[in-house]
Amino acid sequence: MFLGGTTMKKYLPAALLLVVFEAVAVTLWLTKDNLFYLLNFSYIGLALSAGVFLYTQNYRHARRIVQLLVGQYVLIYLGPICNENMLD
Repeated sequence: MFLGGTTMKKYLPAALLLVVFEAVAVTLWLTKDNLFYLLNFSYIGLALSAGVFLYTQNYRHARRIVQLLVGQYVLIYLGPICNENMLD
């Protein structure tokens, strides 16, 4: 049953990972007054926590999904769209 304590424990790493990334995102957004930090860390945190969640579900392509999500974020969004210099 889903409401049992032992079943919920396997989802704790994914939830903690998301909470940590969201805390960093909100802190940097408020201190630096730049919305980019909120979007950046929220997206990466969601991608990583989704991967950990899928891994706990024994989904065999969980690692590939995370690599695809983070890779396309870096190569498409940060590169051509935001014009971030990734060579330095």
